[in-house]
Amino acid sequence: MAKGGSIKKLNSGKWQWIGYYVDNEGKERRPKKTFNTKKEAEAYRKAQHKTKTNLNNLKNKRTYTVEEYFNKWQLETWADEETYSFNTTLKWASNFKVHILPYIGKQKIDCIDYTRFQKHLDDMDAKGYSHKYLFNIVQALKSMLKFADDDKLISINNVNELKIKGRKKDYKIFNVLRENDFNSIYDYMKSKNYYYAEFFMFLHETGIRSEEIAITKNDVDFDNRIIWIRRFIKTKKDVETGRITKEITLYGKSQSAYRPIPMTKQSERAIKNQLKYKETHNIKSDYIFTSKTGNTVDTGEMLRSWKRAIEKVNESNEYKIPNCGLHSLRKLFCKNARDGAGLDWINIQRVMGHSDVSITQKVYYSMDIEDFKDLSTALDMANTRLQKERVKSFMEESDEISSYDNTEITVEY
Repeated sequence: MAKGGSIKKLNSGKWQWIGYYVDNEGKERRPKKTFNTKKEAEAYRKAQHKTKTNLNNLKNKRTYTVEEYFNKWQLETWADEETYSFNTTLKWASNFKVHILPYIGKQKIDCIDYTRFQKHLDDMDAKGYSHKYLFNIVQALKSMLKFADDDKLISINNVNELKIKGRKKDYKIFNVLRENDFNSIYDYMKSKNYYYAEFFMFLHETGIRSEEIAITKNDVDFDNRIIWIRRFIKTKKDVETGRITKEITLYGKSQSAYRPIPMTKQSERAIKNQLKYKETHNIKSDYIFTSKTGNTVDTGEMLRSWKRAIEKVNESNEYKIPNCGLHSLRKLFCKNARDGAGLDWINIQRVMGHSDVSITQKVYYSMDIEDFKDLSTALDMANTRLQKERVKSFMEESDEISSYDNTEITVEY
């Protein structure tokens, strides 16, 4: 992670922070970060310098407690966006502060009392915590100890011997969003003038991630019916103030995320409706999909709006729509592209921006109960015994009809 750094003004009028550090392979790195004002850039530089000082103080120590090494690990590694995502570090920080440091934080990192920590896990299991929740706690501790092992600070690492119990989650086999479900949700949103209704239609028609909705007019080619996905909305946390903000970056989850996608009639209509709304309400922004005030889209607020709509629709319907998130629209797109449009897996993979086609096939293609009815019919058609029975039944019916046709009818006058 870069510490301190310098500041310079760009030709565009913005200010750029330039850091400097030497990575583990001895190579010099100069990370950069751009700000709208000089004040923001200086605040970031000051925070980086403070982080460097704290880290240097920790580096001078020869032995660490679990809490001290946690701070070192946090300062030295977490800010590297290529190593950990923001959501991962936020979850780990919570796990350490609530479930790890209060129990083993004061112990030397090479003398952790795993039996005491196991007792803590067992107590949480008795309170009804889920298996996944306990697994995340152990995973956070395991990740830190891996770095401690690489630093040759520990000789015994028994974290793998911790037994994770917890209540297993009850999974619903057919907990998938169907096309009729989406239509019900969308129609309800339009009737109630939900601001994000067109956003959800666009996600449904394109299969993009909700974080990829940062699209400008220059990304849309109406003549060739192509939309370019070039940006990604990332959640950022200010090092000094702790404030969480949204930032649009020019890179996504992987290189495959930078891609063109086809523009359907419905996605084109969603774009034009949003542009018309911005013009009517005088919203100034280069991006097509924005907040009501023209700022970067809050994907968290989008999700809350989606969940509220599902709850309202379920209040008046006997059939209950599954409680699913925005990623269900992406899975529904995959299913429609495969079953409805008949696209091959390679093309679906490219449109969805997956690095491997196996992700598209195994993770995103979901089947519902109607699909299994079709499978049952197809398997019956392929069964040779049933085919023979069907032919025999057909022949018997034909003989009965033929016998009936040859019967003489006597009419008495």
